[in-house]
Amino acid sequence: MIISIPDKISLFFDILNFIVIFIITYITIQYRNIIHERFPNLREFYDLATIGLVIALIGRFFDIVTEFSINGTLLKTEVDGRLIKAIYVLSIAIIGFGWLKLLFGLAKKYKPVPIVKEEIKTKTEVILDPGVYLCPNKDTCCEYFTSLLKDRSGLIISRDPPEIIRETLELKETPILWITKIENKDAVYPTNLAYLMQTLVDFMKSKNLPKVILLDGLEYLILENTFASVFKFLTTLKDYAMLYDSIILVPIESRTYAERNLHLLLREFEVLE
Repeated sequence: MIISIPDKISLFFDILNFIVIFIITYITIQYRNIIHERFPNLREFYDLATIGLVIALIGRFFDIVTEFSINGTLLKTEVDGRLIKAIYVLSIAIIGFGWLKLLFGLAKKYKPVPIVKEEIKTKTEVILDPGVYLCPNKDTCCEYFTSLLKDRSGLIISRDPPEIIRETLELKETPILWITKIENKDAVYPTNLAYLMQTLVDFMKSKNLPKVILLDGLEYLILENTFASVFKFLTTLKDYAMLYDSIILVPIESRTYAERNLHLLLREFEVLE
């Protein structure tokens, strides 16, 4: 049996393409768990794209095999050509389907937070400059928040489910986002700080009105990310808050922080008593 290669240049490029697709597929599989953890909204698209890459890899392997000739008979046949084309069409279709699901999912989920005015009965007047403020406990932050709702549109980010917050603070209109890993229309995934940042910035910029934000669950965000990343997140929020006339209230549990980390927070942000 004599094996030969009629078109060495074509085989070279087939092997080169196979190696490139193999590397991309390998890296994609290696980062799967990280993407699933940090970007839950990309899960389905990422998995479908991975399947598409694997199918494309199989198609490229057939390309390589059919470049060989045995006893003068080329392995590539018309049927092989159609099969390879079908494999590529299938891989593109799977990736395309995943992309459409991602687009539709993003369009459905990433809706701007509504700007509403809550009717507040409190007569307490609170005057604070725009910026980020820490509270020694959640109750203090909630008192400031409800008082500030008298003159500002509000938003709550919390570890507690929205219905519990509404009942506790007697709120009807104020939007509430839930920091959780559970799929929910009001959910914010704890490791997706970029999405949370964009949501808060878009809210502060909207309609050029003064805003107040209650950001509860800082310790949980630190647990799911790192103190350094959450600290940078807060300092950036502080800059945006001053730029867009917004007040952000953040409850903290001092005993849960290392001394150095607590010192950084207290040096950067004012504490409300």
